[in-house]
Parts: sequence; structure tokens; C-alpha cells
Amino acid sequence: MAEDFTTYTESDVLGRLSQTSTRSTITAMQPDDNQTWLQNDKGAGFFSGNFSHKFTLRIDSFSAFIWQAVWGITNNLDDIQGIIDNSQDGLFIELLGQTNRIIEATEVNAGSRSGTASGSPLSSSTTYYLTVERDESVGSFGTLSVRVYSNAARTSLVSSSTLTLNVANDFRYIFAPLSYDRTGGEVGPFSGYVEDLVLAGGDAPTVTTDELITQITDTTSQSFGEITSIGGALVTQRGHAWDTSSNPDLTKSKTELGGQSLPGLITSQLTGLTPGTLYHTRAYATNANGTSFGEDRTFTTLGVGDPTVTTQNISSLTETTATGNATVLSIGDSDITQHGHVWATSVNPDTTDSKTQNGLGFVGAFTSSITG
Repeated sequence: MAEDFTTYTESDVLGRLSQTSTRSTITAMQPDDNQTWLQNDKGAGFFSGNFSHKFTLRIDSFSAFIWQAVWGITNNLDDIQGIIDNSQDGLFIELLGQTNRIIEATEVNAGSRSGTASGSPLSSSTTYYLTVERDESVGSFGTLSVRVYSNAARTSLVSSSTLTLNVANDFRYIFAPLSYDRTGGEVGPFSGYVEDLVLAGGDAPTVTTDELITQITDTTSQSFGEITSIGGALVTQRGHAWDTSSNPDLTKSKTELGGQSLPGLITSQLTGLTPGTLYHTRAYATNANGTSFGEDRTFTTLGVGDPTVTTQNISSLTETTATGNATVLSIGDSDITQHGHVWATSVNPDTTDSKTQNGLGFVGAFTSSITG
């Protein structure tokens, strides 16, 4: 649920800010604005460990030099320069720049500032969708990352960057936005808004396992799945787990396909299987908040000496007929006495479903006339 900005506290002697329940509007904020913010006191240590925050950032206009934070967490009520001058701590997502305006993830540690720019220059009259995450499982003190998307579903990535943190701090105040109070004489008003700020401790990914399992031999198969949501942190590992018992987990055999920054498909080659054996498999994905599994799917490997066959795409498709295409790769330990195609309205049809019977078979390609 989005934060209610009408419950936040405003410091705004210059009249830069206004709020609705879900939107914090910024009008002509300058780099040298002092003590201008909208904040909420969540209580000591509220922002601890891993978290994932999401919000919408609208950039209506900017000119010349801009520098302010659109998101920040601290333990002190002060603008960014005050945090630095008083040797305090904070984490911020800033808009800054003169020719190329960019988004930057910034850490202030005991008044010392470090930051990393988030790639692509920003455009005026544009809406961006941001995900800000702290992952304390990485390195000595964790990381702060910001991912910028062009769509609300957060599937079209504009830019991404990750800042290695120098200390692990818990924080109590959250800001949206926060002035900088620059003293260098730069000027450049920024107007826009922060909207739909959602605070979360961080979710594990969401995963499904495809019913379709292909390329089954006596010792191998190919399984599919999908990461439908990466959750509250980047996916660091994904693949399939399998075993002869149901609901295999990561203590069982598994593939490891590496990390992923966006939702997408998982395709695994399962190897080292035992011939003629029923297996269970599940797709999985892991991030800093945990591991999630898809549904349990089953398949049976071929027995030793069984024929090996692959299925190709259907051709000559009409309203009621089609041509099935396949290839016998090996005949196994004895002659093939029957071959053809099976079909049904559900996945993985077998010989109890509709089928052709093409008689004796040999190594090579064959077709079947599918009717009805």
C-alpha cells in the first residue's frame, strides 16, 4: 500500500511543496533551498536490514543546474548539506546535473559523501518508475541500488546502478523530497512529483514451472519455467531443482543459471538422470529476500534401449487437420514396431490419447496426418 503523504510532516517556508494522499508535488525547488522537505518519523531503527521501496517520479521541468533528493532516509531532520556538515549519516536518491541530469544513489557516512550515477540522462515531461533496494547480504555492509523503468509494470529498464555501502546503519526518517542547500551559487528550478511510495521489507521472486517438459531421453530432459516478478531485490540465482520425491528443493540436484534483473523465462537442461525413472522438477529463483519455487511437475525418463524421438513444429495446419513432424534419432535395442504422433488438448499427451499408427519405424524423419 502506498504511503499517505497527508500524514507526513512538511518543512517548507519557501512554498515549494504540496501533497495529496499519494502524491508529493515539487514546484520550482532550487539547489540552494534550505530546510525544505516532506518527512515521516517511522521510529528508531525502522529502516533496518534489507528493504525495497518503489515510487513514481514525474519530471515536469528543469533548467540550468539541479540538485535535490527525491527520496532519502536519515536519523536527523536536516537537508543534505546539514547532514554532511554535522557528520551524520543518510542514504539518498538524488537528481543532479547541469547538461545531463541524472539519478544518483548516494551514501553519507559520518559526513563523508559517496555516490554512483544511474546511467541514462533524464528527460523533462517524462514519468519514471523507480525501485530502490538495500541488500545487506552483499559485501561487508551491503549495497544500495536504484533501478529506473519507463513503465509502471517495471519491465522496461532505463538504467540501473548499485552503490557499495561503507557502513550498515538503521534509520528512522524517510523523506520525499529533501532539499540539498548547496552553497555554490548554482541555480536551476526543478518541478515534478513523487507518487505512490511503497515501503517493503523486500519480497522473494515469484516463479512458475511450465507443464511442458521436452527432449526426454534415458538420462536427460529439458524443463521450463518463468520468473513473473523478481521481487524486492535482484535475482542472484535461478534454475530448476529435481528429485525422485515431490517438491524438490535446493538440497537436491539443481541447475544454476545465474542472476537476472528482469522477469523472464528459465530453461534448464537436466542431466545425470536414471533411465526409466519418475522425476519431479520445480523452477526456482533466489534474491536477497529468499528463494521461491514454481509448481511441482513430473516426467519419466526413457528406459535403457528405448527408441529416441524428437518432435518438430506442426505444419499444414487447417481448421481440422495438421501434419505432425518428428525424427527418430535411434531405434534402441530392438526394432521399432510402431511409431506416429499422439495429440490431446492438454500437455504431454500419450498413447491413451488420439494417435496415428504408422507401423514399423526406422532412424530418420517421418510425418503423420493428424485429423479430427
